[in-house]
Amino acid sequence: STTAVTSTSTATPTTTKSTTTVTLTTTTPTTTVTPTSTKSTTTVTPTTTTPTTTVTPTTTKSTTTVTPTTTTPTTTVTPTTTKSTTTVTPTTTTPTTTVTPTTTKSTTTVTPTTITTTTTVTPTTTKSTTTVTPTTTTLTTTVTPTTTKSTTTVTPTTTTPTTITTCENINNNEICDEYESWRCERAVLSGTAYTIVKIVMYIATIWVVLWCIATIIVNILHKNTGHHRWIHLLEEIGIIVLWISIGILNLTLRNNSFCKVNSAIIHYFVVMVAACFVFESIFANAMVHNKKKLNGSNPPLVNYVVPVLIALIPCLVTYFTNKEHHGVNGMHCFVITELSIMYAFVLPAAALLMIASFVSSLGNLACDLTSSDQDSNQCYWAKKSCKILSFLSFWMFFAYLTCMFGSSSQRLWVLILFVLQSLFLGPLIFVAHTFCHVNTSSKWYRPSLPGRFYTPCHSSRALPIIPPL
Repeated sequence: STTAVTSTSTATPTTTKSTTTVTLTTTTPTTTVTPTSTKSTTTVTPTTTTPTTTVTPTTTKSTTTVTPTTTTPTTTVTPTTTKSTTTVTPTTTTPTTTVTPTTTKSTTTVTPTTITTTTTVTPTTTKSTTTVTPTTTTLTTTVTPTTTKSTTTVTPTTTTPTTITTCENINNNEICDEYESWRCERAVLSGTAYTIVKIVMYIATIWVVLWCIATIIVNILHKNTGHHRWIHLLEEIGIIVLWISIGILNLTLRNNSFCKVNSAIIHYFVVMVAACFVFESIFANAMVHNKKKLNGSNPPLVNYVVPVLIALIPCLVTYFTNKEHHGVNGMHCFVITELSIMYAFVLPAAALLMIASFVSSLGNLACDLTSSDQDSNQCYWAKKSCKILSFLSFWMFFAYLTCMFGSSSQRLWVLILFVLQSLFLGPLIFVAHTFCHVNTSSKWYRPSLPGRFYTPCHSSRALPIIPPL
């Protein structure tokens, strides 16, 4: 650190006594650098004030007394007939730089800057006294470096090439170009047609969901409980989720990242509901054939857990082997029917429904083998369930297929057909899941429609009397 104070006094005497007072200001910069655990570079710029005093008296005697310290003052005296005294007492303060380094490198660079202050005094014919009183001003500069932790994390991204990663649509027709080359159809739902389809499918979905909720509420109010009722409840929940996925999210999310997930949800729940129909048919057939007195031939927990696990098998296998074909086509969130993945969305559910229909038909065609020591409510439910299960399950499945082909072909009239099927499906679920319970049938039976749907079962007829030969 370097500090220079230069004092220059020039006196030209006149006929008067002239005294010049110069107030020297010396700035003492003090720099304190406290570095932390990071590399800190501190630049301290102290300020050195060099006062210059120029006295131009007239015909006076000028006497200059200079008491310099580490500076070099220059005094030029030209005596006249008067006495002029100029006292300059400059003070030089050495700036102190304190560096307390820690485990990091700290560099302090001091660049002195010289500020020159010039004071000019022009005396007249009067007595002028100039007193030089140096004033020391201490300038303290404290540099406290701030440690800012800056972390830059570079995460390498591994891209797994798939058949389709993004939806490239060069011709701007809302269909991914790669899927467009596979389609047999060229129609695309857009504009007014797309708006109409969304509205009617929203209506159809809400219609089915409301009927399922009404079914649940009625069975609660009529106190229809038991393991046979819980199988129906699982089916109703599955149908609600399935219809929301194919009726609302299917077309709404067709350009959304959730589209791929929605396609997997559709696949899972159609297989799960079909598996529930299988275990319902096994339950009902066992009660009709008097294989068990209560809760059918399977442990009750099997009827709820196994359908959930069965649905996972085709869903997970299809998703991880054909992940690139789930959604991301720009048209819908279902499945492209021209691709082989379509069979995964059809065959597992169709196979389960054929098994359910076959087993329930055996119970429907069998003779009445029930006995009085069986649970009467479950026996009543089993007989009714065997009659309606095939029709209900395949109607739901046909509506599902209609939506699948309508979404893939982008045909307005096909999706309108799905809406009509859904309008019938809602009341069908309600009747099929309420008329098979004794409590509901005994309350709602009427000779006319719709009470005739709740006609109770009659007791088995006695064998005809054969006359003797």
